[in-house]
Amino acid sequence: MREERGLLPVSSNSLVLRIEEMPIGSLKMNARNPRIHPEKKVRMLARNIDTFGFLVPCLIDEENRLLTGTARVLAADRLGMSSIRLYASRI
Repeated sequence: MREERGLLPVSSNSLVLRIEEMPIGSLKMNARNPRIHPEKKVRMLARNIDTFGFLVPCLIDEENRLLTGTARVLAADRLGMSSIRLYASRI
């Protein structure tokens, strides 16, 4: 007999992630981001985004602060994109 797997219940303190489109100018860069992105990496990402699009969305918090994807946002800005799709955590 095959057992069906159900979805786990979401608790009241879980984050809800939605995909939203947001202007790049309204994002706040995280001042505590420990990574430094070399120019070569940003150029490579821009070329890949131009070819394939965004494969992995960025993530922001409730205050539009960028949590992941800083290099992707820099590359999209370099390509002249005005907005990007990202995961937004809204409580």
